[in-house]
Amino acid sequence: MVDVLLEAIRDFQENRATYQNEIIPNKKWAKQVHEQGFYTIDKIIGMPQIDICLHFCPASSLKQIPLHNHDFYELVYVYKGQALQMMRDQHISLHQGDIVLMDPNTVHAIHVENETDCVINLLIKKEVLNESVLLFLKQNPLVSRFMVDYIYGLKKDDNYIFFPSCEEKAINRLLVKLIEELSMQDAHFESMISTCLIALFNELSRNAKEMNALKNRNEVDTVMNSVIAYIRDNLNTVTLKKVANEFHYSTSYISRLVYLYTGKRYVEVVHEMKLERAKQYIEIGELSIGRVAEMVGFNDASYLHRVFKKRYGLSPATYKKRNG
Repeated sequence: MVDVLLEAIRDFQENRATYQNEIIPNKKWAKQVHEQGFYTIDKIIGMPQIDICLHFCPASSLKQIPLHNHDFYELVYVYKGQALQMMRDQHISLHQGDIVLMDPNTVHAIHVENETDCVINLLIKKEVLNESVLLFLKQNPLVSRFMVDYIYGLKKDDNYIFFPSCEEKAINRLLVKLIEELSMQDAHFESMISTCLIALFNELSRNAKEMNALKNRNEVDTVMNSVIAYIRDNLNTVTLKKVANEFHYSTSYISRLVYLYTGKRYVEVVHEMKLERAKQYIEIGELSIGRVAEMVGFNDASYLHRVFKKRYGLSPATYKKRNG
């Protein structure tokens, strides 16, 4: 089955003028990395107004990926698998469907772990967004404020928007249409490109407001400490919906926040907490295995037996004998 989006990107890359020689690492950049910890890509000769490229190549070591910034906006879209978005003060674990939009000042690098992972990079010249698109994003305060912060120098630190995974089909269709307009350059293609970008940012922003309200790491830590405590206190009856209701967020937001904070899915975190609690109860030695399963919220003793042995290499009964 042909992957329409990837085929469109490959065709676009083959037919557009190349400028790759302009971004080959050089001694100047090596000196910048040594002196300031990152290098800056200056204006690139031959770069189109918008460029789209694929990022497949795995890196052998995070230390071998130098941080950098450049003179254009960059949108990173994890099309398949997962990736790690690195910045000066934090790393963001991304998985399929996640998107990060960064302004030209943001110091960053992308790390792709596996050959099966695929990241799409959308490189957008400043004038495309600042002059053609911003006017039509007044009703989208998330993106418009992000752009205004950059244009007027209101935010000096790394400035980005994290868009958690949303309806991938809609995003893919918009990207395919964008590539078609870039490739064909029919009448009024510039207006069509702006229209595609506006639709893309509006689509992304529908699901992003809650996540970006807590982009500050200290705020994330505070909320997640409360979330983890709530799960731990209600382990035998907790559900994702109950957690969301308790903290007045959507279930999708809680799921993404847990993943951002722990690197694990919500169900994985709860499962591990239940197993750890079960192990503690078994070590006490006063409860039956069936009662332990009930107290930690597992379905029955047989299920606890199966998952406990898979995790710790011993059945609950054997563990109880050795540690009770």
